[in-house]
Amino acid sequence: MFVDLQRWLAARATAYLPVLRKDFTIDEIDVVEAAAAGADAVLLIAAILTADELKRFRLAAERYRMAALVEVHDEADLDKALEAGATLIGVNNRDLRTFEVSL
Repeated sequence: MFVDLQRWLAARATAYLPVLRKDFTIDEIDVVEAAAAGADAVLLIAAILTADELKRFRLAAERYRMAALVEVHDEADLDKALEAGATLIGVNNRDLRTFEVSL
């Protein structure tokens, strides 16, 4: 759930560019909330989602006419993202398990 929905809605009302909900999406309801708040895209982090969740959440984003930015850290994440049908992929050089950065 958005911590400060009123602040988000105010920002959304003044934004002329696409808005990404950059949060830990861990349940399909997070995708629904993002859509209800006017997000144009949601962040899906491959490392914290199962392959099934990643695919379900990506499809949910599509149903609500949002893009799904799938964040990957390594080749295993990339494989999972591609298998889930991701069309927008971002690479995060920080490993969420160790917080180490690999350039």
